[in-house]
Amino acid sequence: MLSSPGTRIIDADIEAKRLMTADREMQRRLTEAFGKAIATNNGIDFPLLGKCAFSSAKSLQTLNNIVHPKLVKQLHDLVFSTDAPCILDAALIPLWGIDDWFDSCLWIFADPIIREKRILKKATLTSDQVKQRMKTQESIVSAPHGPSWSFLSNDQDADSLRLRLKQIINIEEEKRKLS
Repeated sequence: MLSSPGTRIIDADIEAKRLMTADREMQRRLTEAFGKAIATNNGIDFPLLGKCAFSSAKSLQTLNNIVHPKLVKQLHDLVFSTDAPCILDAALIPLWGIDDWFDSCLWIFADPIIREKRILKKATLTSDQVKQRMKTQESIVSAPHGPSWSFLSNDQDADSLRLRLKQIINIEEEKRKLS
């Protein structure tokens, strides 16, 4: 919904998986932390790594300590390697403290029950696994604060989201004109 011709969309989750697949040193550290079973001929068994990492806040922090330093550097390089408008899709922007990279930031949130239902439609996880992952993730990152952030509830259908998103974009454009 945010993309337009010429806009570069960067998905932090996809970039993290690319990095973990390509970086042999990172793979070594991940298998040391989470066991050899997460290693495959093609790199990493991501469903198994996710099961291990989201088992506790401590395990998730271990994963983050291994992956995030190189990931944040890679995201920085991607964001600043072009003059084109850029959107970074990353729930952990507040955790990383990188909101100053952007003209504006958007925190999209939904009721936990709605999020769980949506995840269950597309994932091979059980309801208990989804709840555990949400709880673990929420233990390390919470909604941001600060003037660069706008907030958007995604509790309704796509048309409602699209309308509210357009309103936020118009407000942000007006702010830029005034500054």
